[in-house]
Amino acid sequence: MLIRLEKMKLNLSSYNKKKLFIPLLLLAVFLCMCVFMYIINPVYAEMQEIYFYDLNGNRMTGSYIEGTKGEGAILVADKGQDMSYYLNMAQALNKQGYSVMIYDLPGQGRSQGAYTTSFYEDNSAAMQVYSAMLAFSQLCSLPPANIHYIGHGFGARAVLQACAVDYIKPVSITLINPEINFSSTIFERLPILADDTKLAWIENLTNNISGIDVHIINTAAEKKIGSQLEEILGANNSTTLTDESVIIEPYAPLSSKIIDDVVSHLCQVSAWTYNTANSINIIYNIMLLLMLAFIFIFAVACKKAFESYESNFDIYKTNLSMKFYLYKLLFWVPAFAVGALGFAFAFLIPIDYPIQSALITFIFGAYGAVMIFVYVYSNFAKDAGAGMFKDEERTNWLSGVFVFIIFIIILKMFGHFGLYYMFPFAQRWIWFILFSIFNSLTFLVADREFTVLYPNRISKIKIILCGILPFILFALIFFLLGIPAMAITLFTAAIWIVLVILFGRILEELKIQIFIAAFLQGILFTMLLLSSGIMIA
Repeated sequence: MLIRLEKMKLNLSSYNKKKLFIPLLLLAVFLCMCVFMYIINPVYAEMQEIYFYDLNGNRMTGSYIEGTKGEGAILVADKGQDMSYYLNMAQALNKQGYSVMIYDLPGQGRSQGAYTTSFYEDNSAAMQVYSAMLAFSQLCSLPPANIHYIGHGFGARAVLQACAVDYIKPVSITLINPEINFSSTIFERLPILADDTKLAWIENLTNNISGIDVHIINTAAEKKIGSQLEEILGANNSTTLTDESVIIEPYAPLSSKIIDDVVSHLCQVSAWTYNTANSINIIYNIMLLLMLAFIFIFAVACKKAFESYESNFDIYKTNLSMKFYLYKLLFWVPAFAVGALGFAFAFLIPIDYPIQSALITFIFGAYGAVMIFVYVYSNFAKDAGAGMFKDEERTNWLSGVFVFIIFIIILKMFGHFGLYYMFPFAQRWIWFILFSIFNSLTFLVADREFTVLYPNRISKIKIILCGILPFILFALIFFLLGIPAMAITLFTAAIWIVLVILFGRILEELKIQIFIAAFLQGILFTMLLLSSGIMIA
């Protein structure tokens, strides 16, 4: 009998080693795909990182790519945005022959300093545009009169102000959803909501800006502001107003339609032939989808490779009742309330962070907190109680760190952590750790439900569906309401939740300590949230 048991263990060990070959093969294929993505998207390889100082002494970080013709373009980001968001536009402009420069505002991305609301009243933002122009002129040896300026949100305001106070003399300016308010509000003491018409540089827009080609891009919701700007600037300038049906939303990448409008208009101003080249972009997007599928396949293959022999006895596991799932779905109601309150409190401090990722984190974390409270202080799990969050068999942690590092490398190759750079410069690690802790609570609950309640495979799938169903439903609602950016964000978050739960199953098979495993899952989910915006282009 002992000999038979030893042979079974030997065969099982050999079988798992054979299974381990599949994820290793998938990993090798995935790395080859990453290299291919890097090659077909030359902007990532050719753009060089640059540094310059603004007039306040802050070291600004930017990216630059040299063009083949005698004109250039400076992209000025919106507040809270990382310059990675504009790489697709930089690539499109460079393909037409423009030299291109992008830079992060102070306190945003990797630029030093701090973003403050005083930027709405003083000339700091305009001075940063002027400093960027000086650095760009030296890099590409172009005269200031051969430079186009493209501003998004607050960046559009900065470009307009730099023109108004005569810091720059551009060929053209493109203003995407310019953050300007032409009406009085009851919150006039808050610069972000103040009546901008009381500012001296806006009062003299008509007289101070002349002989420039102005292109204004607005959504239908902001059409009034675009029309007012067109009326003010149209007297002495060639002005074009484009109304976009696509939502131009903070913390969401610019759509290909907007990029196409901007680039084609600049080519028209420069009297160049606009060459559309969408084939590479199509290949790039297809490869992104394939890579996403590979990540799921890789996670499943790893789960199978590390799966223990006992886990195959699904017949002896529990089929949880429908009432259990209904209660789990009902617990989302208090979670939404608690999460929304936490988000509102943090937002009113105020803190500049990626709003969509923060909202998902607060509500998702609140659901975990509610479930932990229910399990510990009620008989929801019958006799499990507080013991649900104890596991003396899982004491390993080194293997979890090793597997986690592999996932970090894959994620780093797959996307840029653009949203991470949207946290205030001095608070990034604090908020990243807090977001990871919030997110880890729900993954801790899922981990313990899979182990302590001993559910069968169908029950596990239903538990996962209880965790992602609200995201899918609200994604559909936002899509029907015409807010595709938020819908895509929620749907992507649901995909990430499933992927991270699979990662948690690998950590379980490796006997990683439950709280360490939950925290690693929280970190991974936070990183996925903070990088997904770059992948949706």
